[in-house]
Amino acid sequence: MLVERLQLTNFRGFEHLDLRFEPDLTVLVGVNGCGKTSVIDALLIGLNLQVWSPRDVKVGHTEAEIRTVTPDHPDAFSHAELVKNGTHVSTKSAGEIEPTYLPLVYGVWRGTWDDTPGSTRPGEPWGPDRAKMQNYGSVSYGEFFKWLREAEDEENEQIRYEGASEDPRLAAVRDAVRRLLPDYDHLRIRRRGAMGDERPRLTLEKDGSLLLFDSLSEGERTLIAMIADIARRLTIAHPDADDPLTQPFLLVIDEFEQHLHPQWQRELPRRLHEVFPRAQLIITTHSPIVVSEVLPRQIRALKDFSLLETAHREGQDVNEILEALFGTASRKPETQRVIDDAYDALDDDELDEASTKIATLDHQLGGDDPEVVRLKTLHRMLQGRNQDALPEE
Repeated sequence: MLVERLQLTNFRGFEHLDLRFEPDLTVLVGVNGCGKTSVIDALLIGLNLQVWSPRDVKVGHTEAEIRTVTPDHPDAFSHAELVKNGTHVSTKSAGEIEPTYLPLVYGVWRGTWDDTPGSTRPGEPWGPDRAKMQNYGSVSYGEFFKWLREAEDEENEQIRYEGASEDPRLAAVRDAVRRLLPDYDHLRIRRRGAMGDERPRLTLEKDGSLLLFDSLSEGERTLIAMIADIARRLTIAHPDADDPLTQPFLLVIDEFEQHLHPQWQRELPRRLHEVFPRAQLIITTHSPIVVSEVLPRQIRALKDFSLLETAHREGQDVNEILEALFGTASRKPETQRVIDDAYDALDDDELDEASTKIATLDHQLGGDDPEVVRLKTLHRMLQGRNQDALPEE
């Protein structure tokens, strides 16, 4: 485990918070404004990846504190005190934290278009230090496209003049995309003019058809760029590893479900751990689909800047999750009224009236809807009881 625990005192909306992380996946859930993104920001400050600002101190207070518990730094804390000209920060150990693992953070604004440079000049070597993100508050893929162009230039030269095979760095990036998204393959840059364009273009094959990266949907572009960027940074951070994708790292994704098709929302948490088996993943989400696919121990529900005890069950119905964790009614009000009326009719033993309501719900929701199944079962039970109660002739 890379990060074990986060404790907050007077940080933004939190008066107190004691949050433990799972070694594989922790999912922060709740409605907008409940504190999910604040937890992410506090974690970054606690790991010395982001700096304090005056707005981080809870309104009405003059001091705040963040404690992060990691195997390497079990007692690290960062303390902020408001002063006249801003914020005074004192730290113990936190200021000296230099993670032995790679922390990667992908915030809400992580969409991208093809930004492949028209030409490249040899620059600073891509040493392990360049695997780190420059700004953990936002995501820019400019370096990814530059690195990809340079790496492909080197690969093409080695293949042409030295008879070499695929560059192992590029192989890792392409493999990560292919394993996570099996329908997408052969990520590469086409040179100027190859696609009828005046500049090089990033392309890939989808279901065997060659496509421009820019022609993909926003969800496809965002996900492919993020996965390729993660793999790229791992190859840079671990140049001597046989398989850089299996190295430990911390991966934080805010609003995990953003622009993702529901099927991807279901499958992506599992697939991420198949491709990056030693990643510690921390995500925030509004999606009941994501929540329905993870284990109960991995859920951390927040409401009004407090941690809730949850009774989430593995494989729980999405409608139940909407109500239990997100405070959202799972039915339209008019549909819920028909459901309530059907139950009232059953309670009053008005079986004909109940049958009419149930038939309406069956038509609207389908016979497999859990509420329709319950109502039909109750109706049959009451019918059977009434039949048994009839006097014999």
